[in-house]
Amino acid sequence: MKHHHAAWTTGLSSLAAGLLHISIVAIVHWSPFPPLEGIFFIFGGLAQCALGLYFLFKPTMNTYRLGLSMNGVMAILYLLVQFLPVPFVGEPEDIGTLSAIVVILELIAVGTSLRWLLIHSEHGHGKSCTLPLVLH
Repeated sequence: MKHHHAAWTTGLSSLAAGLLHISIVAIVHWSPFPPLEGIFFIFGGLAQCALGLYFLFKPTMNTYRLGLSMNGVMAILYLLVQFLPVPFVGEPEDIGTLSAIVVILELIAVGTSLRWLLIHSEHGHGKSCTLPLVLH
C-alpha cells in the first residue's frame, strides 16, 4: 500500500466520521440536560477532524498510531453501547444507518492505520513520512 493512499484513506475516513459526529450525532444526543453525550461527540468529532487533516498534510508513524487508537476507541465505544446501557440514558442504543456509516468510516481508518503500521513498523519510528502533493 502506497503511503499517500494510506494517509488519504485514513485521513478522509477520520475527517468524515468527525464531521458526522459534529454535525448530526452531537445534535441527536444533545438532550437530556446536561447534554454530556452531545458535548462528548462534539469534542470527539473535532479530534477526529484534526487528526484527519493532519493525515492529509503531514502524516507520520505516530499519526498512524494515534489514528489507530482514536478511531479504534470511538468504534469500540459504539460497539459497547449496542449491548450495554448508554450513559445518562439507561438503555442500549439502537443501530441506525448514520451510526453504521460512522463506525464503518472509523473501522476503515483503523484498518488502514493498522496495515500501514504492520507493514512499516521497522521504518520511521515516528519520523515524518513525506506525502507527495501530486498523486501518481
